[in-house]
Amino acid sequence: MDITVFPDTESPMVVTTSLGVQVLDYDVLMLVMTFAGNPTVAAMMRTCNTLYLSGAKILLDNRRGVVRVDHAHILSSCCFMLAELGFRFPLLQALNLSGASLVDEKAAGLLLWTLPKLTSLADLTVEYAEDLLQSNPELHKGFAHLLSVRNLKVTEAGKLTCRMLRRMRSQIISLRIDYLFDDDFTPFLETLKRTQLPD
Repeated sequence: MDITVFPDTESPMVVTTSLGVQVLDYDVLMLVMTFAGNPTVAAMMRTCNTLYLSGAKILLDNRRGVVRVDHAHILSSCCFMLAELGFRFPLLQALNLSGASLVDEKAAGLLLWTLPKLTSLADLTVEYAEDLLQSNPELHKGFAHLLSVRNLKVTEAGKLTCRMLRRMRSQIISLRIDYLFDDDFTPFLETLKRTQLPD
C-alpha cells in the first residue's frame, strides 16, 4: 500500500493512503498513548510493530506511576518483560508486587530468573511478602541480590522476609517494614543490632 503525506499545512500529521483513506501519523498516535490509560496503551500496542515497541516504553515509564502486579499475574508480567530480548528490563524503575496468595511454582521460578535483570529498579514494594517468598525457597535470595533498590517497602513480613532483608545488597535509603506477628516478635528483634546510645 502506498502512503503519501497529505500536503495540507493545516493538517501536517494526517496521512493519506493510496486508497484515499486519511489516517493519523505514528507520532500523533504515540502522543495519544502517553496520555491514555494502560488498557488503551495495551490495545494500541496490538495494532502494529511501531506502536508495540513504543507502548512498552510508555507502560514502564516511571512518570506513569508504579507498575503494580498482583501475585496472580506474575507469570504474564514476567513474560511481558522478557519480550524484545530483554530490552524492557532497564525501563522498569518502580514495582509493586501485591496479593495475599502463594504463587505457583512456574511463576515463582520465572520471577526468580527475572529479578537479577531489573538493573534500574529503584522503588520496590512487596505486599504479603511472606506468602510470596514461601512460593520458592530461593526467592528471598533473588530479591536480596537486587543492587539498584533505594526505596523498599515490605508488608506481612516474617522469617523469610527478615532473611531477605539481612542479605540485601542494595543501598536502601528508605525502608518500611510491616511485620506479620503471631505473638512472636523474634523475627523483628533479629533484624535489630544492639547499639549504645550516647549520653
